[in-house]
Amino acid sequence: MKSVYRGSDYFEAQLLKGIMEQEGLQVFLQGAALQGAMGEVPAMGHLSIAVNDADQGRAIEIIAAYERGDYALGDDLDDKLDGALYDERDNQRDDK
Repeated sequence: MKSVYRGSDYFEAQLLKGIMEQEGLQVFLQGAALQGAMGEVPAMGHLSIAVNDADQGRAIEIIAAYERGDYALGDDLDDKLDGALYDERDNQRDDK
Protein backbone atom coordinates (compact mmCIF):
# COMPACT_ATOMS: atom_id res chain seq x y z
CA MET A 1 0.00 0.00 0.00
CA LYS A 2 1.13 3.52 -0.80
CA SER A 3 0.12 6.73 0.97
CA VAL A 4 -1.06 9.35 -1.53
CA TYR A 5 -2.59 12.00 0.76
CA ARG A 6 -1.75 13.40 4.16
CA GLY A 7 -3.64 16.22 5.81
CA SER A 8 -5.92 17.35 8.59
CA ASP A 9 -9.16 18.20 6.76
CA TYR A 10 -11.54 15.32 7.45
CA PHE A 11 -14.12 16.44 4.91
CA GLU A 12 -11.57 16.87 2.13
CA ALA A 13 -10.15 13.43 2.89
CA GLN A 14 -13.63 11.90 2.73
CA LEU A 15 -14.34 13.72 -0.54
CA LEU A 16 -11.09 12.50 -2.10
CA LYS A 17 -11.78 8.99 -0.86
CA GLY A 18 -15.22 9.07 -2.49
CA ILE A 19 -13.87 10.37 -5.80
CA MET A 20 -11.19 7.68 -5.87
CA GLU A 21 -13.72 4.97 -5.07
CA GLN A 22 -15.97 6.24 -7.89
CA GLU A 23 -12.96 5.85 -10.18
CA GLY A 24 -12.68 2.20 -9.11
CA LEU A 25 -9.79 2.43 -6.65
CA GLN A 26 -9.73 0.59 -3.35
CA VAL A 27 -9.05 3.33 -0.79
CA PHE A 28 -8.04 3.20 2.86
CA LEU A 29 -8.62 6.29 5.01
CA GLN A 30 -6.39 6.13 8.05
CA GLY A 31 -6.58 8.32 11.13
CA ALA A 32 -10.24 9.32 10.77
CA ALA A 33 -11.02 8.00 14.25
CA LEU A 34 -8.55 10.51 15.71
CA GLN A 35 -10.79 13.41 14.66
CA GLY A 36 -13.36 12.63 17.35
CA ALA A 37 -10.75 11.99 20.00
CA MET A 38 -9.03 15.32 19.39
CA GLY A 39 -12.27 17.32 19.79
CA GLU A 40 -12.01 20.86 18.45
CA VAL A 41 -8.27 20.59 17.82
CA PRO A 42 -7.57 19.41 14.27
CA ALA A 43 -5.53 16.24 13.98
CA MET A 44 -2.72 17.92 12.05
CA GLY A 45 -1.41 15.60 9.39
CA HIS A 46 -2.93 12.55 11.00
CA LEU A 47 -5.30 11.75 8.16
CA SER A 48 -3.92 9.79 5.28
CA ILE A 49 -5.26 8.02 2.25
CA ALA A 50 -3.53 4.89 1.07
CA VAL A 51 -4.15 2.88 -2.09
CA ASN A 52 -2.80 -0.33 -3.52
CA ASP A 53 0.67 0.01 -5.01
CA ALA A 54 -0.64 -0.43 -8.56
CA ASP A 55 -3.16 2.43 -8.10
CA GLN A 56 -0.71 5.02 -6.78
CA GLY A 57 -0.26 6.82 -10.11
CA ARG A 58 -3.99 7.05 -10.79
CA ALA A 59 -4.65 8.26 -7.23
CA ILE A 60 -2.06 11.02 -7.63
CA GLU A 61 -3.72 12.04 -10.92
CA ILE A 62 -7.11 12.23 -9.19
CA ILE A 63 -5.70 14.39 -6.38
CA ALA A 64 -4.08 16.72 -8.93
CA ALA A 65 -7.38 16.98 -10.85
CA TYR A 66 -9.22 17.74 -7.61
CA GLU A 67 -6.72 20.46 -6.72
CA ARG A 68 -7.13 21.99 -10.22
CA GLY A 69 -10.88 22.14 -9.63
CA ASP A 70 -11.83 19.48 -12.18
CA TYR A 71 -14.33 17.97 -9.74
CA ALA A 72 -15.87 21.30 -8.68
CA LEU A 73 -19.57 21.83 -9.17
CA GLY A 74 -20.11 24.33 -11.95
CA ASP A 75 -22.60 27.18 -12.05
CA ASP A 76 -24.67 25.26 -14.59
CA LEU A 77 -25.17 22.44 -12.06
CA ASP A 78 -26.14 24.96 -9.38
CA ASP A 79 -28.69 26.45 -11.80
CA LYS A 80 -30.08 22.98 -12.61
CA LEU A 81 -30.40 22.15 -8.91
CA ASP A 82 -32.13 25.47 -8.24
CA GLY A 83 -34.47 24.85 -11.17
CA ALA A 84 -35.32 21.39 -9.90
CA LEU A 85 -36.10 22.86 -6.48
CA TYR A 86 -38.47 25.41 -8.01
CA ASP A 87 -40.12 22.73 -10.18
CA GLU A 88 -40.69 20.60 -7.07
CA ARG A 89 -42.30 23.55 -5.26
CA ASP A 90 -44.58 24.20 -8.25
CA ASN A 91 -45.61 20.53 -8.29
CA GLN A 92 -46.47 20.68 -4.60
CA ARG A 93 -48.65 23.76 -5.19
CA ASP A 94 -50.45 22.06 -8.09
CA ASP A 95 -51.30 19.06 -5.89
CA LYS A 96 -53.29 21.20 -3.44
